[in-house]
Amino acid sequence: MKRIVFLALAVAAALCVVEIELKPLHSTPDERQRQFEFLQSYEKLSINPYKRLFSSHFQAKDDLAAANPEVDIANVMDLQYFGAVSIGTPSQNFRVVFDTGSSNLWVPSKKCHLSVACLTHQKYDASKSSTYVANGTAFAIPYGSGSVKGFISQDTVTFAGLNATKVLFGEVTDLKGFAFWFAKFDGILGMAWQTIAELDIPPLFETLYQQGQISDNSFSIYLTDTIGDKGGKLVIGGVNPAYAASEFRYFPLSSQTYWAIGLDDIKLDDTSYGVQDMVAIVDSGTSLIAGDKKIIDKMKAKFPTQINCTDFSGLPTLTFVLSGFEYTLQPKDYIVSFMNGDQLQCILGIAGINLPSQLSNLIILGDVFIRNYYTPVSYTHLRAHETPEHLVCRLLLEKKKLAHETRH
Repeated sequence: MKRIVFLALAVAAALCVVEIELKPLHSTPDERQRQFEFLQSYEKLSINPYKRLFSSHFQAKDDLAAANPEVDIANVMDLQYFGAVSIGTPSQNFRVVFDTGSSNLWVPSKKCHLSVACLTHQKYDASKSSTYVANGTAFAIPYGSGSVKGFISQDTVTFAGLNATKVLFGEVTDLKGFAFWFAKFDGILGMAWQTIAELDIPPLFETLYQQGQISDNSFSIYLTDTIGDKGGKLVIGGVNPAYAASEFRYFPLSSQTYWAIGLDDIKLDDTSYGVQDMVAIVDSGTSLIAGDKKIIDKMKAKFPTQINCTDFSGLPTLTFVLSGFEYTLQPKDYIVSFMNGDQLQCILGIAGINLPSQLSNLIILGDVFIRNYYTPVSYTHLRAHETPEHLVCRLLLEKKKLAHETRH
């Protein structure tokens, strides 16, 4: 399903819990305008209908104490979240989106000569790595507003201070699309399941677990909603209770593909816009909340053509009902603000996309949603009674605001 352009060192007690600090990047008015144009292009995106569409253990304790070495990660306009990964020996550093809606790792290649986007991003140079092993298998990933093509290589990848060896990743030689030109990140690090990976390549996170670099096959995402502040955390190997404001709730996954769960309803105030058998995909690689245009356009009709950035009082709440539990966003949570020249403008962080009929019940819970709810997920089933038919995702824990965090 991941054909949507988003636009995404320490051991604690008996756990291996790693936190990566998400550190925002200030942007100039010109940069914010380009980001707005980038955001506008999101409306034109589509999902590849041929992609397959479609656990449960965290050892977090209230007294969990972890040293938290941090890796700086940028937050651009609340629309791009990305962090550091290194490839090769010695390390070559890249900024990547930690994307729960895809499963492959790719970065631009030194052999990318003709794509404009490659000129403005870091490129991997195999000749400079002593641990590089040639593979050469061709790969291609089409997106709604562009595409990437290249070939597979093998090397050591360092992620949050953890070393994964013999990792297969994509070297991109053809990077097309307006969205990639202005992206602040270099590549993508997919964190969904292997079943949706191109060429069935094991995701990096799974490789770390299989090689014994982490003891708990889970991670959690905490994003802030304050541009210019410290951003959030990607916690590897569990959760950090400091970011939680309530108990975890467990939701069944549709399958071992995406982090997809059943969605009972979607509402503006008390008005329902739900359809039968809705599915919500928690996707940190998508900036906005997105869904089929037939649903989203009806919702957008309830909003004014232009949103007043200084007064949200007349706007409705946006609620997602998951297994009977309501997760509500206030207008300040789903409105995206940006500078257009010297003018502050605001738009809905909700996008309609053209979906094939078989996916018309799909809602993407992107960063606009994740910023408001601490989101842990796990690949592992460790309870004795669990079977592959009873996958669960410990997910959507209400986020605790840090003392310094305020909504812009």
